[in-house]
Amino acid sequence: MTNPAPLKSPRWSSATSSSKGDSTRQTILLAAATAFGDKGYDAVSTREIARLAGVNQPAINYYFKGKEELYRACAEAIVDEFYEHTQQAADEAVRLLQSTRDPNALRGALRSVIRELSVLLILSEQHQSWSAFVAREVRNPGPAHQIIFTRLWEPGIELVAWLIAGIKGHRKVEPQSRIEAILLLSSLIGFGDGRSVTLRVMKWDRIGEAEFVLIDEVVTRQIDAITG
Repeated sequence: MTNPAPLKSPRWSSATSSSKGDSTRQTILLAAATAFGDKGYDAVSTREIARLAGVNQPAINYYFKGKEELYRACAEAIVDEFYEHTQQAADEAVRLLQSTRDPNALRGALRSVIRELSVLLILSEQHQSWSAFVAREVRNPGPAHQIIFTRLWEPGIELVAWLIAGIKGHRKVEPQSRIEAILLLSSLIGFGDGRSVTLRVMKWDRIGEAEFVLIDEVVTRQIDAITG
């Protein structure tokens, strides 16, 4: 099998600091991502973001040098959150793709990747606050679209497609495997970005541990159905 390129390492996720500067920067990022997600890039001013973050407006320029750089920084932070939560499973999947054709091992790797992604999309409170930002970039690409596409969507879909192809014994990724990867990943959106609809349909007050276990069981069966 031709080896897929490994996912890139995150830029910030391994860095931790309790400094006031980092705390202020993260506060601004969270406020900005929420505002951009709610209203869109053009409708949000740096003055409004500063107010939401509880900082003076010059702080925006100090940390980000303007609205577009701040918008891009939100995308980078979101991508890094995905890497932080899924990198170990993704690295193991790439290692297996490069070293084995055992369908059971590859199926286990695919389940692990999807499960870690599910935890992030469904259970992470921080991701829930950023999900509208990502959804807007899907519907109406803006200054951050290329960042999210090249660092998150494309490599994520490609990794899942390679795993599906490998489980089926294929030596390369066919269009059908990419479509199956897109459908599998898209099936999680209803429990992330589409949570309000899902809760009403399922008559759930929230998605807790019991609900997540049920979702995980169904997604696992979906993986098994796709990969035969």
